[in-house]
Amino acid sequence: MRTGKPHNLRSCGKGCSVPLIIVNEDITGIKIESKRKIGAIVNAANPQLAPGGGVCGAVFEKAGKLMVKDCMAYGGCPVGEAKITFGYKLPATYVIHAVGPVWQGGGENEPTLLRGAYEYAMELAVTHDCLEVAFPLISSGIYGYPKDLAFHEAVVALGGYLSSSREIDVYLSLLPEGFRPPYAPRDLKDELATYMRDGKDSALFSERKAPSGAVPVAPLPEFLANLLKIKGWPKEELARRANLRADELESVLAPAEGAGPPPKNWILALALAFGLSGTETLGLLESAGMWLDPESRTDLAVAFFLEKGLNDVYMVSEASYANGGDFLGALSRVARP
Repeated sequence: MRTGKPHNLRSCGKGCSVPLIIVNEDITGIKIESKRKIGAIVNAANPQLAPGGGVCGAVFEKAGKLMVKDCMAYGGCPVGEAKITFGYKLPATYVIHAVGPVWQGGGENEPTLLRGAYEYAMELAVTHDCLEVAFPLISSGIYGYPKDLAFHEAVVALGGYLSSSREIDVYLSLLPEGFRPPYAPRDLKDELATYMRDGKDSALFSERKAPSGAVPVAPLPEFLANLLKIKGWPKEELARRANLRADELESVLAPAEGAGPPPKNWILALALAFGLSGTETLGLLESAGMWLDPESRTDLAVAFFLEKGLNDVYMVSEASYANGGDFLGALSRVARP
């Protein structure tokens, strides 16, 4: 039996994308798509790395006494950082103990410390060769960090992270049940709500392009290849911006013979990743035989941000989901609870 602490953190470089996948599952029993043992789960730890309540208590209870011994050997962990142990009885090779801040109203550097906890945990996951890492909403339990703000900081920290030499899937659990991601940014909340009600009159919905069965003017792979050439990006950069795995993007750029069209939410994510205008997005959709549907909550949310010239796929995903639509990119694989 393995005991003791895994090897220490080493610096990691920059490279390919990190898909962010949101789930509504108990993090101590999370099931990943491949059904294999997950690389690491993240414990919302306290600075003493001692058993606590909430997520922390559940992690320690299921891991067993050996993990308690390993944590005690560290002698604690600063707020905004993380330590790693083996997972023992948990369905994970490792447990990463990330220490988030106690909410004190937002004026005590809480956002920076919370992002630091996520980023430090990601460094540990990458440098320990994890293929997947599952996070809870750190600090959102007994530490009192408002759940909507905690979710936003998690998305910012995880969504903007670049892994080292290969892909790593990142899962974010939204339990406890009943919590729904917030709309962000907050200063556009009322305007978005109005658009979700009245946006069907937008010029972006004035005509439906490429009706079912029509031949696209230009094939989607060719359209995307031209955009990549114009931007001068490697494929990894596009995958990161669109929140897609490398294999998912490749299936769009070079579809297998007889393959059907990619999910529409992937194409919308790619439009945002490229920073396309509303009209350009219609062209991209047309190349796949699709269009913006005024009856779709997702399409309404995307159209709103296209008209605003805002193209962050994570922000648009938050807004879409909070208003009855779906996530974009790799997030679109997640079913609404």
